[in-house]
Amino acid sequence: MHVSQSFRLALKSLMVSKVRALLTMLGIIIGVAAVIVIVSLGNGMQQYMNSQFEQIGVNLIQVAIYSYGGNREVEPDDMYALAEKYPQYIDSVSPYLSASTTVRRGADEYDHTSVYGVSETFYNAEKGQTASGDQLEEGRFLSYVDVERDQKVCVIGSYLNEDMFGGDGLGQTLTVGGIPYKIIGTLAQKADSTEGSGDDLIYLPYGKAIRLLLSYRKHWDSLEPICFFCFFHLLPFQPRSKLRYCFFP
Repeated sequence: MHVSQSFRLALKSLMVSKVRALLTMLGIIIGVAAVIVIVSLGNGMQQYMNSQFEQIGVNLIQVAIYSYGGNREVEPDDMYALAEKYPQYIDSVSPYLSASTTVRRGADEYDHTSVYGVSETFYNAEKGQTASGDQLEEGRFLSYVDVERDQKVCVIGSYLNEDMFGGDGLGQTLTVGGIPYKIIGTLAQKADSTEGSGDDLIYLPYGKAIRLLLSYRKHWDSLEPICFFCFFHLLPFQPRSKLRYCFFP
């Protein structure tokens, strides 16, 4: 039987059984449409859940590395190399350390201000916030050039911006540990904007924070159990075994 004969026979069958043919076509159309709708809804719901999880930070892992005078040390470059080695699991990484020092502007001293050393990847431009949830009010966050060249720039919280500069701190200068820093960005208020609160803070290039720590202690071995806090922005829903493999291959 030729193709043309088969085609004519099929048309003849359709014309004889119009209702059956119509119902068959309708069933196929409804079935295909239902599958498309279900798959689309599932994909849309998964994307929505991923975005919500990312906003609340469940794809953020904080790793603390302590120095107790052992023969094995971890430097920031080691962490960057880890992120480059496993790009399928780790999106970015930033050193994060805290330095205790005095912040001054003129004769005014601020002894309860939290000073943190971070890199440019600590700020997520797409989300418009840092890994700890701080949002920019004015200016910009630390850049790659600022961190790479160890420049004397900083980003301050809303408390310092208001109390030191009356809300006009952008472009001004303050001293941290006796060293002047230019303010390149100010953060929006997230706490009660009082002394010692979550708004009383400064972000510096992490190299500057390391030097602040070393100015008080001669060697890394003499540090208290604080060294680096590294934030890993992980791609959503990676198996725990895969994440463990990144650290213990």
